[in-house]
Amino acid sequence: MAGSICTILALTSCLESSPASAHSERMWGETGAQYLPQAVEWSLSDLATPDQTKVEVVDRDDGDAGWRLEGVAVRSYDPLSLALPAKLIDDHDTDRFRTRHFSASAWHALGDHDTLRFTAVAGRTSRRTDDSVVLPAKTLTGFAGAQLAWEHARTWSFSIGAFRQGGWGGRSLERDLLHFSNGEPPAARGLKASWRMKLQGNESDSAGSGIWVGLDSRLGTRAAGLGGALAQSAHHESRLGLVLASRF
Repeated sequence: MAGSICTILALTSCLESSPASAHSERMWGETGAQYLPQAVEWSLSDLATPDQTKVEVVDRDDGDAGWRLEGVAVRSYDPLSLALPAKLIDDHDTDRFRTRHFSASAWHALGDHDTLRFTAVAGRTSRRTDDSVVLPAKTLTGFAGAQLAWEHARTWSFSIGAFRQGGWGGRSLERDLLHFSNGEPPAARGLKASWRMKLQGNESDSAGSGIWVGLDSRLGTRAAGLGGALAQSAHHESRLGLVLASRF
C-alpha cells in the first residue's frame, strides 16, 4: 500500500505545479472503526474488533479546490495469537478480521461556505472465527461505493451515492453459512442518501467532530436467505433511519 501511495505522489508532483503532501499514521484500539467506509454496511462484530489501523494519505489543497488519496488497513487479531512472539503475530493467519480499502476524493469550494465533494472507495475484507458452525476458515468479500456530497460550513451536509458489497447470500448453503458464521453482513447493492446536521460545535471544529443528527435512506436489494442464487434469495429493501453520532 505504501509503495502505491508513493508512486501516485511522484506522478502527481510531476504533473502539477503545487506539490502534494503525504503522511501516515498508525492507531491501536477500537477508534479504527471510524475509518471503515460508511458507503457500505458493517456488522456489529466488525465495528467492535479493530486492534490496529494504518492510514496512508496523499493530498493537495489549493484553497478553493483539492483532492485526497487514502489507503487504509484495519485488522483485528485472534485473542490467542497475542501470546505469540511479535514476528508470528504479524503473520496474516493470526487475523480474525482484516480489511483494506483505497479511496479517492476531489472537492471544490462553492462560495465562502459551501463545498462539493466526490468520493469513490473500493476494498476487500477477510474474516475468520473459531466459533463457526462449519469447518473454521477465512472468507473474503469485496465492496465498492461512490458518492457526491454537498457540505455547508461544516454544519450540515447532504450526500447521495451507489454501493455494492459482498456478504452471505447467493452461494451454496455451506458457503453462505460459513460467511454468516464469520460475522459478515448480507450481500447488498443499491443507492444511499444521507443528511447530517451538527447539533453542537461550530465551523472552526475539525471535520466530523461534535454531535450530529441525521437521516439515512437506502434503496436496493439485500440478501434475505442462505443458499441459492442471489436473485432468488434477495429482496427489495427500502429503509429510512434516524442517526445520532458524536465524535471528539
